Amino acid sequence: MAREAVRIAALLRIAPQLALRLSLAPTRDVHAVAAFLEAQAAAGMPLEAMAAAIGSSDPRALLDRALPGRDARLFRALDRAILPAWSVEEIAALDEVIRSDIADTLGTAGGITRTNLAAARLLLSSHPVLRRTRAHITDAWTRQRLTAVLVWLQGQGTLRSLGATPEGAGASKRR
Repeated sequence: MAREAVRIAALLRIAPQLALRLSLAPTRDVHAVAAFLEAQAAAGMPLEAMAAAIGSSDPRALLDRALPGRDARLFRALDRAILPAWSVEEIAALDEVIRSDIADTLGTAGGITRTNLAAARLLLSSHPVLRRTRAHITDAWTRQRLTAVLVWLQGQGTLRSLGATPEGAGASKRR
């Protein structure tokens, strides 16, 4: 965090006009600029060139330079990502979740926190059966117990056939 603050301070000394732009920028722009700064600093780009690029580029273009090939929905999702600005690695993780079948776990109300993102990434790496239950099992306690059952079933060798069961198979509608 201190390294980024030093980089921003040096950037604003070079281009003081960016202070107003960054202080009034929407959340998604702040995240895009931060990702650009981190990626370009790692690539060895001089601060003068970074300042010129930030001053003359659209934040979407800056995000594209930091994360080439990103999903188009990522920029809009960054509006809901809680400040302070996220690292390139965190934004790439958000992009991974947005591209997945569990993007809906990020919700629409409130902001996307680092904790929400970590939970979504954990769910993304879990067994498909557990991922399919996310809409029905919302509390952490029950989800942990289900995870334990799935681990046991996997140890018994029966989880493969359960994972191959189509979505909604055996489900009945409640009346």
